[in-house]
Amino acid sequence: MYSGHGGIKTVPGIEWFKEASDMHKSVAIAIVIAVIFFSYLLFFVCAEEHYTSLYLYPESYTNYPENSTVSFIYGIQSFEKERAQYTVNIYVDRTKKDSTMYELDPDDVFEEEISLNIKGANLPARVRVELISPYNRYETYFWIKEPEDQTSPLL
Repeated sequence: MYSGHGGIKTVPGIEWFKEASDMHKSVAIAIVIAVIFFSYLLFFVCAEEHYTSLYLYPESYTNYPENSTVSFIYGIQSFEKERAQYTVNIYVDRTKKDSTMYELDPDDVFEEEISLNIKGANLPARVRVELISPYNRYETYFWIKEPEDQTSPLL
């Protein structure tokens, strides 16, 4: 693996580098620098994911609304790299019931309780929370049913 020259041991390839032209040396150095740079990008910069969590508290809502009202608590947690602006849209089936904008810093958590009047909605209906972030769109939902459906088995 090592070759000796007058008592000095050298690594194979060093001889090539010593004898190479300036252009070949420049290309070799540029390749080494590029490999180091792209390794840094791959392992340190790209490894930092940015995303947002959207969630519902399951105990905060019922699938059988009373008095044409449905209430629930949703939450947002930001794992973005910088302050981000979010839009939250609340739907009952395809009808938008509410829309709000928020700004959150990284690692901030925002939670809100919502009460919706669902009078006139055709049940069963899907209550959907849509979150639009700078990079993605997220959604979560739950179903509401007629109170008399309470005894029927879930399918």
